[in-house]
Amino acid sequence: MRSSIALLGLASLALQLAAAKVYFREEFDQFDTTSRWVQSRAKNNFGRWELATGALVADPAINQGLQTKGDSSYFALSAALEEPFKTYGKPLVLQYSVRFDRVIDCSGSYIKLYPANLDQLELTGESPFSVMFGPDMCGSSHFVKVLLSHKGKNYEIKKAISPINDQLTHLYTLIIKPNRTYQILIDNKRKAAGRLVDDFDFVQPESIPDTKATKPADWDDRLMIPDPEATPPADWVDHPQEIPDPEAQQPEEWDDDMDGPWEAPLLANPAYLSWNPPPVKNPNYQGPWSAPDIPNPKYNPKAKYLDYTLGYLGFDLWQVTSGVIMDNILVTDDVDYAKEFADATFTSLRKLERRAKKA
Repeated sequence: MRSSIALLGLASLALQLAAAKVYFREEFDQFDTTSRWVQSRAKNNFGRWELATGALVADPAINQGLQTKGDSSYFALSAALEEPFKTYGKPLVLQYSVRFDRVIDCSGSYIKLYPANLDQLELTGESPFSVMFGPDMCGSSHFVKVLLSHKGKNYEIKKAISPINDQLTHLYTLIIKPNRTYQILIDNKRKAAGRLVDDFDFVQPESIPDTKATKPADWDDRLMIPDPEATPPADWVDHPQEIPDPEAQQPEEWDDDMDGPWEAPLLANPAYLSWNPPPVKNPNYQGPWSAPDIPNPKYNPKAKYLDYTLGYLGFDLWQVTSGVIMDNILVTDDVDYAKEFADATFTSLRKLERRAKKA
């Protein structure tokens, strides 16, 4: 929601619109389900959505966002992008703010980007999506979800990213670049970054470990070895570890011809003291062995990843604890514009909320 506090920053954003492509921007000055936002009709018991400021009100104008209403409910709401977003070869930035107005027990608050063929009235958790991003918390499991679709299958990020669980507004930003790298920001601070090939299983690497390779017999991976120069103390007596039982007697029925020579059973030698040379660094240590890489037969340098035609965004959620407020949603291909939008809408709110919480 806009406020006079943020008008100057938002005005400066207009100067960048000529260069930046903004496919969706929502600050919830109003909420109209007859035009932009469409409530799914796939179920008859969906939870409600309302404009609300929440319990902690730093500024009634900029605190206003879209809040879920109704505990233990499903929520399904979507809106069309300004125009289809063909993502291949372009940056993809998905950004929005989340505030947990209540102590969360189990609630999803992630956002999804959908292909252009989405049936908004039939939106459910089974509706195919292209990108899923945002907090998902239930019990002790708290994660920032990141799922990307590729050839009809959804792939989740391998890294564990923790959301912030308090009653303040927090900004979540996903950036995916054409060079197949990504960043995840929370409150404009980087929480994760890397290459898609490393952190998602759908991107085929150029080379892979040779599964048929075996460690050479002479490979020395012992970091430490017994000191070959060490000797026992001068007064050391090398007693045997076991000795024949001096009290044992040959059984009367023992037949040497049939049973062989009788030997007394062994028992622990009370005089035995173990001695081992101290460990030293192995001068021949070669490190852990790993299989050499070979060309990946599935690698295709011309393969297109994240070749989406996005048409919609929306929320498909299950919340035991409702009351989550979403705001300042942005979809763009301009990373700098997303940063300016965050500064204009989130930074001032963050300061005001902290003051209000201390008051």
